[in-house]
Amino acid sequence: MQTFFVQIKCALGRTYEAASALAKAEIASEIYSIAGDFDILAKFYVERDVDIGHFVGQKVQILPGIVFTLVASLLSGIVFGQYLARFANNYVTMYAGLASVIIALVFLYFNAAIFVYGGELNAAIIKSLLPHGVSLQAAQSLEPVDSQA
Repeated sequence: MQTFFVQIKCALGRTYEAASALAKAEIASEIYSIAGDFDILAKFYVERDVDIGHFVGQKVQILPGIVFTLVASLLSGIVFGQYLARFANNYVTMYAGLASVIIALVFLYFNAAIFVYGGELNAAIIKSLLPHGVSLQAAQSLEPVDSQA
């Protein structure tokens, strides 16, 4: 077995989400939150014949749903802000005192849809990496193979 460590830089406010995703994937033996230029330090064990670069690229960096969620939520905030800058009077004339509540609800609705889509994207990627015919639920209930025995 080879042991190696990976330092992971997370998007602002996404450290716990990334650490949870690593823990749920059950590929890291230890996960630490650290201070400095990086946010997470993860310890991995792989067989001697496994290429570490491929392992990290295929197993550790498969969290595009997190990246999508971050980018899409930032873009939706920018686009929604531009929309409000141009059409805010329509909200005020239609909803009067409730305008700010309606605006907040619409914005939160868009962000909730983005979060759901990001999670579904990660699930689809993980499912595509599973052997044919194995569901996500079945894969989660499988016991990890202990190769040291």
